[in-house]
Amino acid sequence: MATTTITAPTTQTLTDKDGHVWSFGDLVPGASYIILRDGTPYFGGFGYEMTLSNGVIWVLNQGWYMSTPTGWDGPKPAPPVPDAQPPTSLPTIPTGPPTSSAPPGRNIVPPPLRIDAVRPGVPQSAFPPQLYFFNDLNRRFQQTSTRLIVTGKEALNLDIDNILECPPKSFMFHRDFGARIKSVLFEPMNDITANKLKILFIEAIERWEPRVRIIFPRCVVIPYYDNHLYLAIVSYVIIANNEIAQYVRTMATQVGS
Repeated sequence: MATTTITAPTTQTLTDKDGHVWSFGDLVPGASYIILRDGTPYFGGFGYEMTLSNGVIWVLNQGWYMSTPTGWDGPKPAPPVPDAQPPTSLPTIPTGPPTSSAPPGRNIVPPPLRIDAVRPGVPQSAFPPQLYFFNDLNRRFQQTSTRLIVTGKEALNLDIDNILECPPKSFMFHRDFGARIKSVLFEPMNDITANKLKILFIEAIERWEPRVRIIFPRCVVIPYYDNHLYLAIVSYVIIANNEIAQYVRTMATQVGS
């Protein structure tokens, strides 16, 4: 079986022995591209070169990683090269003077890798860990925290906080940014208002936080009448690595039931 290689960025695809179609997705920090299988990110895979060898997909990203039914195996040496087959006919010997122009060759230079971004102390038994992390400024710096930079799920949840706490028309150049949460908290406290809050949560997060995908059956807003507040739990998938996380917050109602 022949070996086929594609290099990002490209719209070309590879099909493995099981019929799955592999391609490159969006560019991510670190000069690599999301690896898609059948159009969906596959277990947090990133890379800039993809090879089909013996029906199996291999991805290059600071080392070679072989796809498996449960994720990735690596880093490994280069993909195995299939045994050469004997020619079925003798090659044709060209006649006449040699031509001056050679056929165009591939001159592909892999994009630079951010080696300096590797997080110290994190084992690199899987894909480079820095690609799974998000670094954001901590908007609560010097209020409830002394850390200027927050990472990972904490960064995502703080960003979701910012989205939900911001009423629309608060920003001059992003008039639609935010969520209409505060006005709903003035409505009577009941299951109807709780369901309205859940819908507003989902709509705002889906629109303004592109790094996550909401898990609809695992999103709830529960009214606690004795405490005069709502408990909101929003489950989501981090698109970069398919990790499931939760955003949890309470909101005090502004009126009685």
